[in-house]
Amino acid sequence: MTWANTITPDPDIACRPGWCLEYVRKAFGQPARYGSATEAWEASTAQHPGRDFPAAWVPVHYGVAGVPEGHIVLRAPDGSVYSTTDPYALVPVHHPSLADLEARYAAAGLPLTYRGWTEDIAGTPVVQYSGLAAQGTITTKAKDKFMAETDFINKGQAEDIAQRAADLVLEAIGPLLDKKLRVNVNQAEDIAQRAAALVKAGK
Repeated sequence: MTWANTITPDPDIACRPGWCLEYVRKAFGQPARYGSATEAWEASTAQHPGRDFPAAWVPVHYGVAGVPEGHIVLRAPDGSVYSTTDPYALVPVHHPSLADLEARYAAAGLPLTYRGWTEDIAGTPVVQYSGLAAQGTITTKAKDKFMAETDFINKGQAEDIAQRAADLVLEAIGPLLDKKLRVNVNQAEDIAQRAAALVKAGK
């Protein structure tokens, strides 16, 4: 499996005790969206309930006994963890592992229940799986910036191609619409063909 961060966090930022979600989202440079770690976990559409962590920075979620807001921490590629553990500190505690984090909370009478890790923080993707790269090296052809040698593309690339094609068509037809001119069938076909050619050329 090949994972890579789309956003690399800054774990050394300041934090407020008890404001775990604020810390993790700010580490990734993201604005507020949810009111608690529990809400962020429940809203995520990219949950991983197991402990199959990628070699990347990821948010890790917990339930906390007697604390419905839950807890969220930042797990580093080396397995260490940054958390707003200390109730008096304005900097995160850097735990050597999740086990150390869990033991610290259990000793304080706040046992954690592991929920999982997510690919996003408050709806913003921070890590992605490169499925094609895991199957072999992807090389770019000189005349086609999107297609791998296998002639397969992933969903993100397909969406990007579609969006760029739409933008090119609008760019080409825009002046005609601004002048309130009619576009006949031949003109429309020509515009579509030119857009497709530009996309294929990677422009």
